[in-house]
Amino acid sequence: MSKIETLLLEKLTGVIDIIIKTEEEALAMGDFDDLSRTEMQTLIAIGPYDKLSMSAVAEKVGVTAGTLTVQVKKLRKKGYVDKTKNKDDKRISELSLTRKGKIAVRLHQRSMRAVMNAITEPLTEEQTEFMAETLDKVYKYMLATYKEYKDKEKERDRKVSEASQIKENNKDYENEE
Repeated sequence: MSKIETLLLEKLTGVIDIIIKTEEEALAMGDFDDLSRTEMQTLIAIGPYDKLSMSAVAEKVGVTAGTLTVQVKKLRKKGYVDKTKNKDDKRISELSLTRKGKIAVRLHQRSMRAVMNAITEPLTEEQTEFMAETLDKVYKYMLATYKEYKDKEKERDRKVSEASQIKENNKDYENEE
């Protein structure tokens, strides 16, 4: 790796780390200290005006339905989320934010806007556009890489499951003899 690539990697990982730490500290020190960063991301995915199905929220957040179910249970208990059945199809559960959830999202968005203003204020419009385009490319690459990893993980889990099934079938066969 060249010196500039090493510097870029250090800065990128540093920015990611500090964003996460700052977000966690802001939540811990604010009025919503009972929320984790992950829970806030779920509230943001639900959105302050929408009613979304559990599957739509799970997809937006990038978690399984089971993981989201556990998280929603906690968020409902804390008073941030409402869960209702769809009027037309009772099999579908829909999520919406409570007043408390909407306030949490709005305050978080206000704080993120302040961060973005601080980052972009010293830049020209062209520099801001270049930065946005570059970050978009980085995001798309990382998302594709992440999806590849998740696909490989699913394939590995499928093979493990198949191997376990074959092993069980062999045990059953041996017991029959």
